[in-house]
Amino acid sequence: MASIAVNILSSFTISSDLTCRREFVNCIPALMKTLLSSRAIETRMEILKILFKLSEGFEGLEVILDKYNFDCILQLYELSEDEENASIQALGLKLINFCIAQWTEFVYYQKVANDIQLKNTLLETLPLVLQTLSEKYQKRHDKTKFEILDALIQLLEVAPQEFTRSISRSTTSFRTWTSSISLATKDVLSHKHASKSKENGLKLIALMLRHFGWDWLFCEFQDDHIKRQEKEKFAALVVELACIEINVRLDELSQESVTLKDLEGEEHGAVIDSYEILEKVISFLSSYIQNEEENDTQHIPIFSNESILKLHTSLKSTFSTILEFVLLKQADFPSSKFLENTFLLATIRVYASWLAEDDSLHKDTAEMLGLLIDVARLSDSSKEIVPLLFLCPAFLYMTESPEINEKFVSLGGPRMVVENLIHTFDEQKNSMSKNHLANLLYPYVQLLYNIESPNSFPFYSDTEKETFSRIMEFTKEKFGDGAFH
Repeated sequence: MASIAVNILSSFTISSDLTCRREFVNCIPALMKTLLSSRAIETRMEILKILFKLSEGFEGLEVILDKYNFDCILQLYELSEDEENASIQALGLKLINFCIAQWTEFVYYQKVANDIQLKNTLLETLPLVLQTLSEKYQKRHDKTKFEILDALIQLLEVAPQEFTRSISRSTTSFRTWTSSISLATKDVLSHKHASKSKENGLKLIALMLRHFGWDWLFCEFQDDHIKRQEKEKFAALVVELACIEINVRLDELSQESVTLKDLEGEEHGAVIDSYEILEKVISFLSSYIQNEEENDTQHIPIFSNESILKLHTSLKSTFSTILEFVLLKQADFPSSKFLENTFLLATIRVYASWLAEDDSLHKDTAEMLGLLIDVARLSDSSKEIVPLLFLCPAFLYMTESPEINEKFVSLGGPRMVVENLIHTFDEQKNSMSKNHLANLLYPYVQLLYNIESPNSFPFYSDTEKETFSRIMEFTKEKFGDGAFH
């Protein structure tokens, strides 16, 4: 009887007008029960296809994402590990990711009326999804392991960071599923799997670091499910493989025959993922030094001092490779192409993060200071990526050197900063509070004071002077006069 009812419902899914009706949506809980109770493979597959159709509409998606209903899809992984069940589980994974993608579409792009309710629904469901998938990702050692790896990547690629930040990082549950992901990914990265699988392993770690910070990977906690030594080995392996990926690929791309077109496309995704991992490693090292000075007992690093030194040496070698690559491409391409090309801009960004924390390559970097200033000059505060924002900390540190400071001034650096400062203020003044605007503009103002005295600031008009006075008024109100001396 159940299979007949499912087949009848399936025949109605060809009409989107019907699938969004409340009578149809009300069938979802019954479909979920049948999904688990039926022993017929065809019936289960047909139910998943019906749920795909129902999740296309807001009304159906809202009910499917209810954690009790969604848990029925996740329970498919409790089925025995045979070929027929594997096909059901694979389709279930696709449904999970489709629902998360639809959720993002409704909440962040279409701005549906009940988006707050939908946000809260997924806030309850997503931790359950991550916990279940990570557990199976660790335990499975067949092709399903790699299907789950792909599913976790797809899930985190569409999940907005604004949302994932609200997932609690202080719970035992969070430690459990991040540990499961670490152990499973260590297996993927350590063994003789296909290179694509290893690239996906690095991609997952990069996404995890983007969404959940670096504590889970680089710090020790009392309720960790991994021994400190094992955790250190895994973190070191991640950094080592990221460095190797960068060194090997940049060596290949340093050939004279490489064109701008060769630097485009998804084939460079593994390098960009490795860049993102290194950015988080640098952030960790910077925080580690600060925590050592402040005797912070909340963030205990898993690395010994000797391991930290080895880590720094490895990073310095990799960033030397990046420097050589950028210097070569600087001679081949105009500055504007570094802003237009995703790969080149990502390379500048990760290199800037190193310059902001370590001065070992500052002197050599002076050779491409003009390029960095040009890229920053072309910044647009209305765009998603604003180069001056990530270059500012690097410029601040570098211009502490009198020689680099002098070169920065001679290349028009101060005027570039003023132009960006005024433009950003004009673009954002009506959409941000003074407090947020002060946070955004503070690095620019700080950089100006770092390179020149106020009497020498390169203003081209009285209007620019007046605008700067307004900026200084609320920036000093936030940070105090002493922040600019």
